[in-house]
Amino acid sequence: MKTSIVTHIRLALATVMALCCFGSWAHSVNDLQMRVVINAQGHARVVEVRECVMGSNGTEGFIKQYNLHGMGVGELSVSDERGVQYEVDTPWDVDRTRAEKANRCGIAKGSDGPELCWGIGASGPRTYNIRYTLTNLVNSFSDSDGFNFKFYEPASGAFAQHARIEIEPEEGAFTPENTRVWAFRFHGTVEIVDGKIVAETSEPFAHEDEGLVILAQFNKGLFHPVTSRKGTFLDKLKKPAFKGSDYQLTETENDGRVSLAGDGYNPDDEGSFLADLWEGISALLQMVLWLAIPFIFLVEFFSVGSDVSRARQNMRLFGNKAGEQTQWSREIPLEGNLYRTSEVLHAINSSDVTPKDQIAAVVMRMTHQHRIHLRTRSDGTGNQVLEYVVPPPLKDQAAYGDHEAELMELLHEQMWKAAGDDHVLQPREMEEYMKRYPVEHRSVVRRISGLMSVSGRSIKSLTPQEVNQVYGLRKFLKEFTLLDERGVKEVGLWKEYMVFATLFGIAKQVYKDLKKIWPEYAALAPQEALLLESDFCPTVAAYTLGGMRYVEHYETPAEREARLAREREARRSSGGGGSSSYHGGGGHSGGGGSGFR
Repeated sequence: MKTSIVTHIRLALATVMALCCFGSWAHSVNDLQMRVVINAQGHARVVEVRECVMGSNGTEGFIKQYNLHGMGVGELSVSDERGVQYEVDTPWDVDRTRAEKANRCGIAKGSDGPELCWGIGASGPRTYNIRYTLTNLVNSFSDSDGFNFKFYEPASGAFAQHARIEIEPEEGAFTPENTRVWAFRFHGTVEIVDGKIVAETSEPFAHEDEGLVILAQFNKGLFHPVTSRKGTFLDKLKKPAFKGSDYQLTETENDGRVSLAGDGYNPDDEGSFLADLWEGISALLQMVLWLAIPFIFLVEFFSVGSDVSRARQNMRLFGNKAGEQTQWSREIPLEGNLYRTSEVLHAINSSDVTPKDQIAAVVMRMTHQHRIHLRTRSDGTGNQVLEYVVPPPLKDQAAYGDHEAELMELLHEQMWKAAGDDHVLQPREMEEYMKRYPVEHRSVVRRISGLMSVSGRSIKSLTPQEVNQVYGLRKFLKEFTLLDERGVKEVGLWKEYMVFATLFGIAKQVYKDLKKIWPEYAALAPQEALLLESDFCPTVAAYTLGGMRYVEHYETPAEREARLAREREARRSSGGGGSSSYHGGGGHSGGGGSGFR
């Protein structure tokens, strides 16, 4: 991440103002760069580079490390822009003069913990390179490993105008799969970039209660921490840190379940303590396994019971356990009701009915009700072109059921509008029309989808008569050429057969077989033949569904931005990175203040 132009301007102005005040008491920290490298045991080596302008006031810089909770701080070293390596004094005497502390550093024992100190030295632009170790930064919890640490806290003397911290493992890399990260107490961002946790401020620090608080959670096995804490990362670190912040815990986390699964590791490599721990875990796993066996048995029992129940239903409805239709039926099923027929198909096997076949069957029936007219015209070259003319929508037409009547009205109205001024419908115009007005079509699409939803009935609610009518006709249409009497030769009845053949998804094959045994059908029902040969109904259905899918997924710019904001917030709260939370971060280790005195 690059520092913003605004931040650069702020830094330049701060430097100019400080230079103009040379010899004054004021100090400024223009930039703070931190690098933290964590080794396999969870210990960290920290490098801080502070670009400052020093005034004449005070004698030393300091970094307090309070609230360490079992952590340790040591191995301090300091150098400056001249390359001078500072002498380490043990113990550090805070009461010496500025001249006596120049080019020297040390660790003082504060009232609440250690304080890293170094002499200010000369006034003017200065760069201090500060190195130290943090032992036991990463702690082990029962669900995962991690830390909540305040790496910088502004205190009296000077507040950093800009800060950036990079945290990386000594071996391997942080990834969204093995690491979650959150940041608190500053305006800025935190991300996982190129295998590192990177946090950066967007505004200068202005108050002493601000700082760089980083909460990180790691999969088990990424580190092998020396220290273990009772409880979960969720309860011990995450919940206290989230309190008062604008991060949101997920519902499962509020229920006490963690959000980052551990990958596990071999505890035998970690010494006798972890080996003993593994033995306890192993015993627990064995107990869980023994408890799981009855559960598995029950699942299998009910699974077998489900198969038995299905076999019984098949025997009741079809007369055999396999659920195969053995008898033909020439009867139009369920008084011609396409919706009820679709319910039966779905209850037996949901794959037996598709939205495309449902719409295509309704469109086929619309031609029978003269909601769509077929006509031919010459294209000027002697060829005949088939056209589909949509008359104005009709109201209160007789239909086979409320669902079908409403669905026909909706489709008819959309076809009428899509056809345009010439009232001739090209199948693709259904999709194009919906795409032109996606927001306006949302309610229509919801109504169409609702009218085609047929998941209400269960297999137990079906009767043998219903199943025999539906699957008996389907069997007849698939196999009517095998009948000795060659089936039924009645135009009106075959028109209805073709409606149901369309619903069953077999219209093409049925028409092909019908022409073989009844060649005169095309001449007796020319429009029906043209309709089937042109594949008009399935094509209209396909374009209609294409338009519906577009409408369902369409977003206005404002809606898209709102969705992306929700996704960013969800990713951010789950530890995937994003803006920091200015509030929260409670329960952290470290901090205490850092400045000059």
